[in-house]
Amino acid sequence: MDPASVVGLTASIIQLIETTAKVIGYVNNVKDAPAERAQFARHASSLLALLTDLRYRVEEAGPASDSWFVALRGLGVEGGPLDQLHDQMEHLATKLEPSTGRFKKMGKALIWALDKKDIDETLAQIERVKTLIMLALQNDQFKLALAMRQDLVDVKEDLRGAINEATAERQDGEFQDIVAWLSSLDFATKQVDFLNRRQPGTGDWLLSDPRFQHWQDGEERTLWCPGLPGAGKTTLASMVIEWLRSQHQGTRAAVIYLYCSYKEEGVQTPREMIGSLLKQVVQHKAALPDGLRQLYDKHARGKTPPKLDELARLLVQEVASLPFVFVVIDALDECPERDNTRDTLLTEIQKLPQNARILITSRYSPQIDERFDSVPHIDIRATDDDVKRYIEVRIEKESSLAKHVRSDPTLMEETIKTVAKCSQGMFLIAQLHMDSLAKKLNRRQVRTALGSLPKELDGIYDQVMQRIQDQDEHQVVLAHRVLYWISHTLRPLTIAELQHALAVEPGDDDLDEDGLYETKDIVSVCAGLVTIDEESDQIRLVHYTTQSYFKRIGSARFPEAPSTIAKTCLTYLAFGPFAERYCSSHEEVTNRLGKYPFLRYAASYWGDHVRDEVDLDVRKLALDYLGNNISILSANQAIDRTRSSFRWYYHNGGGVGNFTRLHAVASFGLVGLALDLLADDINVNARADGGTTPLHLAAEAGHTEMVRLLLQAKAYVAPEGIGRTTPLHLATERGHESVVKVLIDAGADPNDDGATESVSPLYIAAENGHIDVMRVLLAEGADLNQKDAGTPLNRAAKEGHEAIVLLLLDNGADISATEEDGKTALHSAAETGHVKLVKLLIERGIDVLAKDKFGQTALHHAAGRGQAEIVQILLESNVDVLAEDQRGKTAIDEVAGREHESVLKMLLEHIGRGDETERWLATARLPRAVDQAEEEEVGFLLTKGADPNAMANDDASLLHAAVAPST
Repeated sequence: MDPASVVGLTASIIQLIETTAKVIGYVNNVKDAPAERAQFARHASSLLALLTDLRYRVEEAGPASDSWFVALRGLGVEGGPLDQLHDQMEHLATKLEPSTGRFKKMGKALIWALDKKDIDETLAQIERVKTLIMLALQNDQFKLALAMRQDLVDVKEDLRGAINEATAERQDGEFQDIVAWLSSLDFATKQVDFLNRRQPGTGDWLLSDPRFQHWQDGEERTLWCPGLPGAGKTTLASMVIEWLRSQHQGTRAAVIYLYCSYKEEGVQTPREMIGSLLKQVVQHKAALPDGLRQLYDKHARGKTPPKLDELARLLVQEVASLPFVFVVIDALDECPERDNTRDTLLTEIQKLPQNARILITSRYSPQIDERFDSVPHIDIRATDDDVKRYIEVRIEKESSLAKHVRSDPTLMEETIKTVAKCSQGMFLIAQLHMDSLAKKLNRRQVRTALGSLPKELDGIYDQVMQRIQDQDEHQVVLAHRVLYWISHTLRPLTIAELQHALAVEPGDDDLDEDGLYETKDIVSVCAGLVTIDEESDQIRLVHYTTQSYFKRIGSARFPEAPSTIAKTCLTYLAFGPFAERYCSSHEEVTNRLGKYPFLRYAASYWGDHVRDEVDLDVRKLALDYLGNNISILSANQAIDRTRSSFRWYYHNGGGVGNFTRLHAVASFGLVGLALDLLADDINVNARADGGTTPLHLAAEAGHTEMVRLLLQAKAYVAPEGIGRTTPLHLATERGHESVVKVLIDAGADPNDDGATESVSPLYIAAENGHIDVMRVLLAEGADLNQKDAGTPLNRAAKEGHEAIVLLLLDNGADISATEEDGKTALHSAAETGHVKLVKLLIERGIDVLAKDKFGQTALHHAAGRGQAEIVQILLESNVDVLAEDQRGKTAIDEVAGREHESVLKMLLEHIGRGDETERWLATARLPRAVDQAEEEEVGFLLTKGADPNAMANDDASLLHAAVAPST
């Protein structure tokens, strides 16, 4: 492909990138649009990422890569796929471009509805172009490029077949459904938001630091990046992510990441975060792994949630399947210590294979620092040059301040010097000082302010609060309401949610739109303490330290906040439209949530706010709301399914779940309100969909006092819900030790195996690593050798729970017990890579020669999965390297077939045949090369000693045809 064609293709890609970004921006501003808006935004954002990948790949490849550019020739021609999509996007942009006047947003929502056909056509073209780009990006790695280079297939037919295959994978909805099932967390919008805040040129020092470069090159596995609050760690993390993406465009290397947030600790559980990392890897590969399909099917095609250990195991496998993977975790300090969340996350991250390169940012914290004292670290702080660059840009943006300082060069110099000095390496301080200076009306006020800039954050926040207090009365009231809402809510609110919450007045029966505040007013009255993330549309405090400040002063500054928030939630839930009818379809629910955006938050968190503030007024409102069953069912349809206690009980659509008012209060643990309801002779054993009782919900959520109350009210102690799951199984799975004890004391059977897959509570405790729960169960007579899907010992070994394995063995567990497939605990620990457990089990006398029902030893399993350290331990324990399974295969065959070269060499050397490693590998690779008609590769492998006679007959015939001379 000639240089002019390369330039033309690049220009086409850039043009489409710009138009797509413009359309996404317009789409996100459409108010009250139907569900198609979110669908379109998702697909367009995915396209944008792929286009960016393609652009970098084209620019880096250059015109010399003709074999790769062959597949791209049809993309960039006039009238080709990129050109057609650009025209469609421009057409949409013209129609969606913001207009003026009071009916602007309503008009755009109407246009969206009227032009659904155009949008559907554009969606179809987006999917076509996405598929083509995915193929193009993979082309130099996979068989398409090989086929073109060898002239073995017609390029157009092969491309069409590959497109059909990829399109079927994507368009049947299965890919998106399964990926969404892995985790509700999506950090892509956060990445865009954080990256947009970076001032050009800032942070470049990190990329040039030798320690960063050594980590990027794989010389170091982990890089620890601690820093002061407000030093720009999150912005630097977003810059690193973008840099790594740009450096590895078009390769199989993946960049995956997490942004921890103090405001989302209820959602950012270890299971959700590990699931998000796995989701990102799967999306990078653009194909569903067989193991993921099997896991999805195992959970009744997504009807039940995946477990942490299942996700973690799949993540390890998928990371290992790639050349290398960059893992960036930002703000680890904001990942809570409660419930061992932070330790659990770190433990799972550290289990990743050696090809994972991990970078972690955090505030300085002794508890966290000690975990990383032996790894390279870079202290993150805002450099003087970066701070000065930021100040200069801010001055240019603030027209009034710019006018003051431009007219006096000495004032410009004094401003930059003073603010930079006061910032002490923290962008946050510089930002807050610049917010203050931007409000000054003349040069004298600027100079006076520069002379009294506080250096400590609390002093700066006090100064900002005084600026807020100096506004007129209505602005002060609004600012206080905004600040206490944002600082007290249990997850971030979107600007629309906050606008609705602020508009609610006591006694309202519906939303009065005349009470809605403009976004600009909400932000401006808060004097720089709040900000809006453009991509997610969330409004939040400007920094984590701002939240800490309000946590210290909140009760004194905003004493009315808890009561007001609780009352607002209850008033909103009791609105007439929700009390009169619930929705009969998913589409209706979506439309209702579009019209009433605060409904989801109110439905999901009202009980948490009521629990904290049960004054008489709040109690009355709560009972009034609970008195209307239709209101409860309407709220149940809107519940945020990312809340772990609700995720598998809520119904977003026609099914309303048959929730009763007792279900509602039990799920939140509201004992006082439950007493009021029980006094009305309510049915304590009422069943929602799936057989769920109030006791199920209280037990799963860990509300011990609520569980006691329900049992005292004659609740059945062991009702069977979804999958025949009892409250004891749910409490055990969640690790609620006190609830488990209360249930057993009330008569629950610690050996009940009626749950999903016929597993006992002890098995569940072993699987999830809940050692305190396990002690309770053992003390109450649980059978530690009970065989369910396996024994508790085998399951604990498989999950790597060393302390639980020790507890079970010390209490008499049978070390030789097997699962249904004949595996012992040693098989389980060996195949999943738990080195310490393998050593422990061998020390305790487990049979290292034991075979599963397929005739495989622990060595077969460890070798086949490339577990080099475990293979070495087993070899030192005198295992039989040449033991054959039922197929006649040895551990050497297992490892050769998977091409774990170092393990293969280890095994061959153990039997004195180390010089045969190359021949074994060549033989193992030969069938695949023949199957894909890689003629050069076949010839190369034969020269390395590959044995054609070791292949299946069909493959051997293909080989003979491939190497036979042409006639």
